[in-house]
Amino acid sequence: APGAFALVVSGRLERADIDAAMEAIRTAKLESGKISVLVDLRQFSGFDVSGLIEDLRRGIGELRDISRYDRIAVVTDREWMSWMAKAEGALLPGVKIRTFQPEQHETARKYVLGEAIVEAPREPGMRIIPTDRPDALAFAVVGRLTGEDTKAFNQILAERLERHQQIDVLVRLDGRFPDFDPALLFSSNTWAAKFDAWKK
Repeated sequence: APGAFALVVSGRLERADIDAAMEAIRTAKLESGKISVLVDLRQFSGFDVSGLIEDLRRGIGELRDISRYDRIAVVTDREWMSWMAKAEGALLPGVKIRTFQPEQHETARKYVLGEAIVEAPREPGMRIIPTDRPDALAFAVVGRLTGEDTKAFNQILAERLERHQQIDVLVRLDGRFPDFDPALLFSSNTWAAKFDAWKK
């Protein structure tokens, strides 16, 4: 589609690879006002020094044109790459960045092209534990925490703080240390709820 393209990264990135990627971006910008990119990192094995420096230099230069970017899909099974992509998405306003597992490559392609994606409903990452005290709030973290989870929890927390001068909060971690969407670190809703709670 006009303005949409894929970058398949294989092996180590060198300066010439960054030049080729930037040429693809330039061509896409000529085709459309908005561009969308599928970045396939399944075979990525790192940067050489010149590639890393060039990537950083060119990436900073693209910030002045960030409003031209629409959807970016990153296909990877490496957790740190997924985190980096999501953190970038949280920091770059207007750019919709999503990560996909290797087996979701076709879904990533549809996302970049703006096609409809049928997704299974997500299980909440936390659930409320009933208590026998109205001034106590207990919850279990049972999966990946997202903005939907924290928004629902913040609403319950605000209601409890409104009704009681003090409350006790119990957090139970079910399983390993909880995973969460990095965008939560930059969410104004999350920080506003924390400040409201700290007041009490």
